[in-house]
Amino acid sequence: MIEIPADSTSMSRGAAFRRMIGDVGGATATEWALMAFLIAVAVISAVGLLGAEVVELFRSFPQL
Repeated sequence: MIEIPADSTSMSRGAAFRRMIGDVGGATATEWALMAFLIAVAVISAVGLLGAEVVELFRSFPQL
């Protein structure tokens, strides 16, 4: 987490930039979001592919 000092005028822009670059909390959140997105894509693809096969399976049963 980036902490802003009480006297923000005392920190130079370079020091603030280096401090921001050193913060890796956002990278972890981005990685989790990417993994969740890829899992969602895999689930949607599997449902789409298997859905058509399940429909055909039920259509092959004789009507009662």
